[in-house]
Amino acid sequence: MATPTSIVLITTLLAVTAACARPVSSQSLRAGRGTVLPAGSAADIVRQCSRGTPGPVDGVWTPTSADIVALDRALAPVLVDALKHSSIPDSLRPPISRYYRQYAGLVVGGKRIIYVNGFDDDILHAYTDSTEWHRTPIVVCDGGEGFFGAEYDPSSLQVRHFQFNGNA
Repeated sequence: MATPTSIVLITTLLAVTAACARPVSSQSLRAGRGTVLPAGSAADIVRQCSRGTPGPVDGVWTPTSADIVALDRALAPVLVDALKHSSIPDSLRPPISRYYRQYAGLVVGGKRIIYVNGFDDDILHAYTDSTEWHRTPIVVCDGGEGFFGAEYDPSSLQVRHFQFNGNA
């Protein structure tokens, strides 16, 4: 006969197993796939050709690691929702863990924002220097849901103006 303690233990084990069985990668951004661009190239991140970007840029600043952790926490559900509402069929929809992100601290209209430039991991195969994305903004015309941009307001912890690239 099961005791109350064994029932609690079994229930706890089942809950932990169920939580571990969920595809975390589809709902989580990988920390190692983000980089804060150097100040010298940060303002160039808004020179995208097939999506809107913030501007004009009045200056740049360097986001902290705490800013980036908070940004990624706010960005993950926005990206998941945008992919759900995209034209990609469920069977082909990439998990958000595949996206790399470049962050640039920008001053726009006297307000600090962090602009996020996101791209699917397939694009890195096109570069001979696999570290270039740490220094230089990735700019791709078109590409649809493989590329996105978003503004993050560190004072309100809100992601705004999320947009995928256009399609050719």
